[in-house]
Amino acid sequence: MNPMQLLRRRPTIGAPPSSAQRALDITVSFVLLLLLFPLLALLAVAVKLSSPGPILYRQARIGQGGRPFQLFKFLSTSFRSSGMYCEVR
Repeated sequence: MNPMQLLRRRPTIGAPPSSAQRALDITVSFVLLLLLFPLLALLAVAVKLSSPGPILYRQARIGQGGRPFQLFKFLSTSFRSSGMYCEVR
């Protein structure tokens, strides 16, 4: 089986992925993270320079099987526009 067939194969819902598919998923994810790291670092610097708040936003989400997980996103709005900012008069 060549790698392209592994990418096209769709497992049935609820069936665990094969070990070859899992290894391919982890390898591709790792390579993409390495390639995107310089861009993500520049984005983090730009966010930090343009707003006084944190760089990353953490949110709890419900995943597969109802299991909660933490999602991290770059903060793309300022505190003032997101409603977290309150002016004191």
